[in-house]
Amino acid sequence: MKTLYWKTRPLRLTPTGGRRLHWPGLALNLALALVLVAVPVFGLVLIDLGFNLAEALPLWLLAMPIVLTLGIALAALGFGFRLTAPLDCLPGENGEPPAQRATHWFHWATLRAVLFGLLASFTVLLLARTLSDWQGRRAWEAYRAEAEKRGVVFDLEKLMPPPVPDAENFAATPLLRQYQSGNPEFGESRAKRGQQASESPILLQDPHLKESWPNKQNWMLGQRWSLAELQSYYRSSTNFPSWPTARTAGEDVLKALTRFDAELAELHAAAQRPRVRFNVQLTEDGVSTLIPHLQAVRSTLVAAALRSVAASAAGRTNEAFADAQLAFRLADTLRDEPVIISHLVRLASQSIALRTMWEGLVDHRWSDAQLAHWQADLAKLNFGVELRHAMAGERAFGNRALDFLRRKPEMLPSIAGPGGGGNLPSDGPGLHLIPGGWFYREQISYNRMFDDYFVAALPSEAGKLDSALIRAKSAAMTDELKREHRPSKAFLRNRVFCNLLLPAFDKAMLRVCQAQTFTQLAITACALERHRLARGSYPESLAALAPEFGPLPADPMNGQPFHYERTADGRFSLWSVGWNGKDDGGTVAMSGGEASKSRNINFEQGDWVWPVPQQ
Repeated sequence: MKTLYWKTRPLRLTPTGGRRLHWPGLALNLALALVLVAVPVFGLVLIDLGFNLAEALPLWLLAMPIVLTLGIALAALGFGFRLTAPLDCLPGENGEPPAQRATHWFHWATLRAVLFGLLASFTVLLLARTLSDWQGRRAWEAYRAEAEKRGVVFDLEKLMPPPVPDAENFAATPLLRQYQSGNPEFGESRAKRGQQASESPILLQDPHLKESWPNKQNWMLGQRWSLAELQSYYRSSTNFPSWPTARTAGEDVLKALTRFDAELAELHAAAQRPRVRFNVQLTEDGVSTLIPHLQAVRSTLVAAALRSVAASAAGRTNEAFADAQLAFRLADTLRDEPVIISHLVRLASQSIALRTMWEGLVDHRWSDAQLAHWQADLAKLNFGVELRHAMAGERAFGNRALDFLRRKPEMLPSIAGPGGGGNLPSDGPGLHLIPGGWFYREQISYNRMFDDYFVAALPSEAGKLDSALIRAKSAAMTDELKREHRPSKAFLRNRVFCNLLLPAFDKAMLRVCQAQTFTQLAITACALERHRLARGSYPESLAALAPEFGPLPADPMNGQPFHYERTADGRFSLWSVGWNGKDDGGTVAMSGGEASKSRNINFEQGDWVWPVPQQ
């Protein structure tokens, strides 16, 4: 066995005292190094996949470059050692073991051989990393050039709204300036408020009351804002103004909200400015960008909406209309932001504004002119087009994060959050061992999934929605990510950041469809109310509204007219076919059982119905 060992060495001693390359030995040593690397690598893949050979075989092919690189590096380690080791360490010309050596292990010659072997191994790894980086960068540059020809924007700054002069900028009003991360007022205000303070200029709740703020009604189920509960809440608080004796619910709520008269008056004045741009300070990594103005917009919008409902109940219709208009204007301030969370807040804000309009419609408060104004304004909204812009920004944010992580891979744990980087080493310095070429390929994979699933399912340039296509693409993407969620699959197929950064776009698209549908239902409801004002009752069919009270929008979920029925109690039923694309006769699907506390509308089933107020 000892003789066989020496016969397989890659270098031999010549009769003249030199070194001679032994090719069979070199090949055998390289094969042995490859086996020593391949066994643990392939074994880890097999264990991770639960010993599923059918899934493991394709991954083993993907793992071959890693095996080859590490195997050659291991072989280079041994070969380099023997290349500079003392001659008495080499076998003879015919592979016979060397004579007894006098050289000790801790000798300069031996140390030199070890260092040279390490240098040889490091050189192989460095060359492999350089080649990987070059190939990855070349592939990414080719993909990026092709994608830019298709109109894909990778630079986030190009998608952000352009600067707006303060005199024309709604967001430049002092009340909102302190909630914009790019303004100097933001840092000063945050230092005064504290890092954990609420990012809101208007707080409708009293933090000193044990009772929660009463706002649990769901208007889409026909539940109206309970002004009586709000009246009781505010009259029990010493932090909100109140009348000496109780008045009507609407008047008492209006009195409590006089606490914010100055803020709302400032917003009314700022709303006259024609444009809006929030000053957002983009960070180097993108994902840590602060956007505190979202909470500020939403809180001020809720205050305007509540005051509108209270004013309407108190008979102050013009004041109610002005505040409802302010609510719609505040929701509209987020329209051009290329951020998916901004878009989702925009959709939620639109729902609150529509609730305000609905409350007035229930009480028949709005005049024909006011209703016609809303018809014209709401007809201009196209949430599908807005979503395209938001998703383009989401894609740019993802690419910005990947560019950052390629330069600073040690920052992945902080960006991913606790447990977010589970498919990669958790220690920052260890991430530097991953070649930059891998990050480039991850970036290509991330963008191709955007192309295959997001772009293909997004509404058209005209904003046309296709719920069937959205569901199909969402299911396909979810299935692919689930199949490749295991660490070995995600790493070898370059799906780590796809699992980490790709948003759940089906929920966002569902909300877009929902917002567009209820907005167009609101336009139709305004036309129906105008007919009632003019004729004394609702029409027999929607066809009777045109052209005097039209034009009427179609159901965005199928391009057909909305379904409509006039009911025996003098009201009407108006509905869309909803997410499932079929007419369920105006039935609203509910989640949970009858006694469930979390029972709510299931927007994935049933029809989407314009709310009928509960008695």
